[in-house]
Amino acid sequence: MSKYWIGVDPGGIDKFGLAFLNQAGELKCFRESSVDDTVCKIFSEIPENNVLGMGIDAPMWWSSKPGGGRKSDDLIRKNVIEKSTVFSGNSLTGAALIGGMLLALRIREKYPQVKITESHPKALLQTLIKKETGETTRKELKNEMTKMRQKFPEMFQISNGWPSNEDEQDAAVASVCAREGITGRWKTDLAKDKYRYCESEQNPEEYFLKPMHYFWPEDLNLC
Repeated sequence: MSKYWIGVDPGGIDKFGLAFLNQAGELKCFRESSVDDTVCKIFSEIPENNVLGMGIDAPMWWSSKPGGGRKSDDLIRKNVIEKSTVFSGNSLTGAALIGGMLLALRIREKYPQVKITESHPKALLQTLIKKETGETTRKELKNEMTKMRQKFPEMFQISNGWPSNEDEQDAAVASVCAREGITGRWKTDLAKDKYRYCESEQNPEEYFLKPMHYFWPEDLNLC
């Protein structure tokens, strides 16, 4: 039986992106409507021993500082073209903020050994654009994002199954984030103390969903 990297993009009705990426680079993508639907799909299709890791497109730990901002958010915001792409926890909708946490909790309850990483597909795509093209204007961003979404499968060895809608695409990107980080190709983990305002942020290595990661390409030079 194949083993999979799982990616999830929490959303609302028919907007909950889910992706299964196998070791051959083949994708299977779905749109669900809730945490319950999503975990049922995962549990029914993939046993724990066949889950290589999971990426979730949502903030996976929170901050008590004014505005709810985290250091990792501030660092990534410096590298994106559209600064409003990176929100603090206090400004996010419940689908992302609560859905991501609840999903991780449900996974931990049944598959406690699965490694989980936070991901931010839209911010990652923008940083890849900036690295490739230099400074891109906000006016050009929509077209550049479309092109990057088209190029992403080849850049990250996805052989087939790339979806046509953004919910599933973001879930697919999240599955790649899990693969790249957990296999050690991406060595930067934004869950580490050096990337956190430690007095204000939950500790992803000690809190109730521990351990939590936030893998990012090290060559993007966040610090």
